[in-house]
Amino acid sequence: MWTHLLQLGPAASLLSLKFLDRLLTRAARKPSHDRVPSRIPLTNARGSEGWFLSRDHNAGHQTSEAGRPGAAEDAMLLDACITVDYPGRPSALRGVALAVCDGEIVGLAGESGSGKSTVALALMSLAARRGGSVHGRVLWRGTDLLTLGERELRRIRGREIGLMLQNPMAALNPQLRLATQFREAWRAHAPSSNAWRERALDTLARLGLPAGEALLSCVPGELSVGMAQRVLLALAILHRPRLLIADEPTSALDVITQSEMLALFRRLRSEFGMSLLIISHDLLALASVCDRITVLRAGEVVEALAADELFSGAKNDYTRRLIAALPRPPGMASIGQCCELSHAPLGKPG
Repeated sequence: MWTHLLQLGPAASLLSLKFLDRLLTRAARKPSHDRVPSRIPLTNARGSEGWFLSRDHNAGHQTSEAGRPGAAEDAMLLDACITVDYPGRPSALRGVALAVCDGEIVGLAGESGSGKSTVALALMSLAARRGGSVHGRVLWRGTDLLTLGERELRRIRGREIGLMLQNPMAALNPQLRLATQFREAWRAHAPSSNAWRERALDTLARLGLPAGEALLSCVPGELSVGMAQRVLLALAILHRPRLLIADEPTSALDVITQSEMLALFRRLRSEFGMSLLIISHDLLALASVCDRITVLRAGEVVEALAADELFSGAKNDYTRRLIAALPRPPGMASIGQCCELSHAPLGKPG
């Protein structure tokens, strides 16, 4: 069970947080807390540096108390270039390169079977649990995670990097009450502390979930899929990690709940200074919340570009086909119009 993969006990291993915001605020794509360097080295499908993204950012910006100071040398949190092989399936990923800067939201897009979830497992050094072998580098704040032992990795998983997998019902332990799962997730990194209940209730309240003993006494089977997804997110950011990797976080949600989840991701960055890597096949969702988007096809990166250039500046034929396949409402010729509508606030129920 995935719950055990991060070795945080039988509680949900995917530690996360979420704030419910019924309104979709007009996304300020480049908020004041964005501390991404003005030139971000990107990489092509073979892993050689070659694509650069020029952006205007305020290099002298000071973060709020909730955020984290971003010194220039500390701006790059994650810098990875990985190849993954499975028995009978060599080169499931080939030279896939990703970079996530402090305070940045990066999207990883691609169709089903392109290798997106394998990227998440490889970055967390979990691919071996499925028989995979990872080659290359996964630099986390300058340290290559591929060179660390399991004990060292457990200090990072959940505490510095949170992982939210796409199926909450499979990720949560169906036999354990939520209180037990929160307690074990907390004690994995704070064994001598009994502050788990206060943090759990605070996190659940921020998510708009009923923060009380009644919820903590539930087992996952008593929750709707939407509530279970929020609980999973609450577990994933229980320790306020610097980076959250979210694998298909909106795929099982209705459109209203999807929009609320995306608004939550923006708040995670603004309130906690958290960086995010969002893995999804939903280009519209990624374009509405991300700073940059990397497109994956059959285990290789085919394009990387600024999110606000996705629908107007995509050059790769595969990326263009993905965009062309998006459904469009009748009478709406431009995908850009769809994106603008996705930022409009919800009206009052009629």
